Amino acid sequence: MPEPRLESAIVTACSLEVPLEDFAHLPQELGCSLHRSAERLTLASDQPGCAMHFRLEDGQARLDAVEVKDDPQGRFFRDVVGLVLQMYSGDLEAELTWSPKGSMEERVQVRAGETTHPLLFQADEAEAPMPVLDLALPLVEQWLADGRRAWGEYQRLKDHKSSPEA
Repeated sequence: MPEPRLESAIVTACSLEVPLEDFAHLPQELGCSLHRSAERLTLASDQPGCAMHFRLEDGQARLDAVEVKDDPQGRFFRDVVGLVLQMYSGDLEAELTWSPKGSMEERVQVRAGETTHPLLFQADEAEAPMPVLDLALPLVEQWLADGRRAWGEYQRLKDHKSSPEA
């Protein structure tokens, strides 16, 4: 079976504000490029047709459009749109069109950065929760810290299992 592809996302409602100063580090952390015009900021993917468009207003950037076309495995929607919604407690409703049809849920609803949609966040409560993001640290540093903590826990459990008392 071919890998699922997010053919399109039609956003029916969205509400998200990002402080302008955060755009100094967001593009690098998200692997996007930043384009600026007099009244707009755009976070764009290398994948043509995938972008988040923000309107500049009162020291904030307000999301006013999300463009998603031919997104392999929904990576841009998950790794950029979903993460920005989570980080800034945004709201979004969208209809997704997948190829092959039916390969993933077709309606997504995010409220205050949270959703149960399997593409964006873990839907199974038995799985480990998403790590809490510290907005003061760049994402790469947070991922490294999470990896170091997981490695330390692995080493601790491995040592405990191999000890004679275990």
